[in-house]
Amino acid sequence: MKKIWMVLGRISFWVTWPGIWFIVRITPPRTRVIIIHDKKLLITQDWLGAGDWSLPGGGLRRGENPAEGAMRELMEETGIKIAPNRCNFIGMKKLKGRGITSHNHCFYIHLTDKPRIYLQRPEILAYKWVSRDELDKVKLSTTVMPVVEAFSNTSNLLQ
Repeated sequence: MKKIWMVLGRISFWVTWPGIWFIVRITPPRTRVIIIHDKKLLITQDWLGAGDWSLPGGGLRRGENPAEGAMRELMEETGIKIAPNRCNFIGMKKLKGRGITSHNHCFYIHLTDKPRIYLQRPEILAYKWVSRDELDKVKLSTTVMPVVEAFSNTSNLLQ
């Protein structure tokens, strides 16, 4: 069943691509969140897309505080509920993926207890925990590594 959803998501993504491109260009900045547990990073796979793995996050609502928006997106996509004051700001990153450039408020959170994940269906198809070394073996969105590199420059939590 997951395979069918992936195929439908890819087809829908490419059919709606011009609209997606336009919407992302006119909306407020976006967010990306690095979740670290036991030296592993949480990545998710969207239903609507080319099958790449990415970091949790999404669009901010107009006037929304970036940390609050990042935690809202994290909760919506994974079920992980974190208070905005627990997230650490990495910085603003200009990320480019599939011809779209977006401005992203990037955050990280280190969790000592492994959270239970409740995926938002159908938007998020799957998740996995990966080490820094395993990132090379996964088909990542081009937006992931710039955020991971910026994070790695400020922390050794993935070492």
